[in-house]
Amino acid sequence: MMIANKLGGKMTTLPRGIKFEITKQLSLQTQETFAQWIGCYGVIWNCKVAENKTQYQDFLVAKALDETVVPYKANQKVAHFITAERPWLQQIPSQIRRNAGTKYVEALRACIKGLRKAPTFKNKYAKKNCLVTNELFEPIITTDTLEFAFKRSQKSKAFCKITVPKPVKMAGVPKMVWLTRRGARYWLSWSYEQNVPTIRAEHTLLEQLQQSPAALQEARVLGIDMGIKEPICLSTGKALHFTPEELKAIQRKAARRLRYQKKLSRQQRQNQERGKNYQKVKAKLADKHAQIANIRKNMAHRASKILAETATEVIVCEKLAIRNMTKRPKAKQDPKTQQWLRNGASAKAALNKSILEVGWGRLQNYLDYKLRERDKLLVKISPKHSSQECFACGHIASENRKTQAVFHCLQCHHCDNADINAAKVLKKRFITSLNAGKFVLPTKTVKKIAVRKQKAARMAVSVCGADLRPVSIGSGNEAETFKNDLRSLPL
Repeated sequence: MMIANKLGGKMTTLPRGIKFEITKQLSLQTQETFAQWIGCYGVIWNCKVAENKTQYQDFLVAKALDETVVPYKANQKVAHFITAERPWLQQIPSQIRRNAGTKYVEALRACIKGLRKAPTFKNKYAKKNCLVTNELFEPIITTDTLEFAFKRSQKSKAFCKITVPKPVKMAGVPKMVWLTRRGARYWLSWSYEQNVPTIRAEHTLLEQLQQSPAALQEARVLGIDMGIKEPICLSTGKALHFTPEELKAIQRKAARRLRYQKKLSRQQRQNQERGKNYQKVKAKLADKHAQIANIRKNMAHRASKILAETATEVIVCEKLAIRNMTKRPKAKQDPKTQQWLRNGASAKAALNKSILEVGWGRLQNYLDYKLRERDKLLVKISPKHSSQECFACGHIASENRKTQAVFHCLQCHHCDNADINAAKVLKKRFITSLNAGKFVLPTKTVKKIAVRKQKAARMAVSVCGADLRPVSIGSGNEAETFKNDLRSLPL
């Protein structure tokens, strides 16, 4: 998470986000109202996605006939979606409809710049949410609590009051909140700025560490390696993982989840009409999925807090491309017989599931902001050959790692746990590159300018028309024409 203010290395606030479950505070009528708001928000979003695709296709057809045609402008207008087919949109507050159009245009502009993926249709089975601005609620802040009085219109009286604990060191009052729904459960979330003591800028912290003696550098830097069997291994020789109670709870809930899945499958085969029993089993299945996810999130919060309080100054971890690591293997086809060959998809699917269940990305995100608010830093370096390199002598060979857990160097005969050795290697690499002046902090934007431009050109057609998306842009006049079409779209 990036820092809010940097003035001469001194900082006053950090951006934070918080989320509370509010299901028990809602009456049935209030739940129905919030469900309507959230459903309307998703409908408006999907209508904007479909409209943008149609308009872009019409623009391409018109441009083929007349090159001087004026390109269309993406706008946030949503009133024309209230038709005879959707009269219930009129009953939803206009602010909810407006917010959906505004956030869609914001996502579209970010995609054109190459910062996000193209906005797509919202899946009806996924988690749903909507943005509510302060025209529809009044925040009342006290010493320990924060109360939200929601209204159906800007001038009407409050129909619902929700009280949540006040976040520690929160500065100001939220001007917008997100209502989230999954099944019959509801959450309230928002972002805010947290007042913190003076925090050093990242480059200042690294400069001071670079000027420190070697012994202090060793004491102030902690290396961690992330794995599947052992989620976190430290360079000190310790490991952090799920507690026995958490593992038993996951196994118990996973078995119950499988039971509900089988029952749901039988009901689908036997009955064409889905009645109340079907909905009950479906709700129970969703609860088991949510409970397992909560256990994993709890482990990530617990481990990140321990690491943030244990680390002296800097934690070094691997820079993992988790999305690439969990991709489905490409299909293989025999060039002679044109038959599909085995590509290990089932084995890769099991590995992908194990990687995603550990939650490496979530752990790094939690660790990042918890370290910054304690005037510490998380740095990521390349993990290339870190599991094959010997910490003692630096010899790199795949034969050094005999098994998943044991590391035995063939050159110096150094023996250690494989994950702990990798954590020590990461720590050693960071200190070496820092002292040599080669370590550079990443820029604020994840993608560099050149990469953003390339991605914007690749994704421009998918933003406005998935049917027209090419496999590759190519080169020459065709590519230049395609990029010029992208630049000519004013947003």
